[in-house]
Amino acid sequence: MTKATIVAALLAGAGIVAQHAHAQGGSAAKYPGLDIREWYGVIVPAATPAPIVNKLNAEMVKVFKRPDVRKRLTEMGAEFVGSSPQELSKQLAKDVRIWAKWVKDVGVRVD
Repeated sequence: MTKATIVAALLAGAGIVAQHAHAQGGSAAKYPGLDIREWYGVIVPAATPAPIVNKLNAEMVKVFKRPDVRKRLTEMGAEFVGSSPQELSKQLAKDVRIWAKWVKDVGVRVD
């Protein structure tokens, strides 16, 4: 696996998931950390210099804070979080741990 650096995040679908929380069934109770929401991030090669990562993050945050962009995201049922690269790295690590446990516990296989 190639090492990478995470730039920024967009959390999407939070409203949609809240509307359909019943669809999670027993998973939410059995796996309290299981957060079934879409989120998007931008990942660049690990060797990307920090000033470039920070500039990409800052520019993305500016775009997603524009009123027209926020309005469109809201219409789509999405919410911009605007996390830092460090926050998204933590989220990704958390999601991998939680989903790995779920995959193991329910016996998911690739045939």
